[in-house]
Amino acid sequence: MEALYHRLRRVRSEATRRRYRVKDVDPTSFLAPGSSISNDLVAAEHVFIGPGCSIEAGVSIGRFTMFAADVAIVGADHRIDAIGVPMQFAGRDPLPATNVGEDCWLGHGVKVMVGVTIGDFSIIAAGSVVTKDVPEGSIVAGVPGRVLRQRFESPAELEAHRAGLAEWRFDGEFSQPRSGSEVEGK
Repeated sequence: MEALYHRLRRVRSEATRRRYRVKDVDPTSFLAPGSSISNDLVAAEHVFIGPGCSIEAGVSIGRFTMFAADVAIVGADHRIDAIGVPMQFAGRDPLPATNVGEDCWLGHGVKVMVGVTIGDFSIIAAGSVVTKDVPEGSIVAGVPGRVLRQRFESPAELEAHRAGLAEWRFDGEFSQPRSGSEVEGK
């Protein structure tokens, strides 16, 4: 039954990739139907993008990162400084790049302003609005988003986590640690 679920998930995700004409999304990633995704999205291995997400141009997402439903990467798309011209006709400046690191989790309804970098291993709480860069390993919440604490208790734990993620390999369908490695809870 689990194999059927993964096969159906892979088929649905491939259909979504074709619909949005995204080319640089790893085949192990999942793009939920019902999202609005720019065709220049770059997504590494095992990225999960939930339903109802809105992803603007110039976004790259690191491996193992999850977007819950209704996450949006938005903003900076209308010029507001053209005197005597309505904003909707003032044109648009190129969007700055937005980078979301690896093994991040963005909760339901998170809004991220374009041009922001979210560091590896960070967690953004549901409903937060991220307006500035997030240091790696941070837990962020609020409007505007503020760092509440670090995900790991010490730099040594953060480095151990980074090393543990480096041990994962991809066999075409599932991720598994390389032989000899143990991953807690698996």
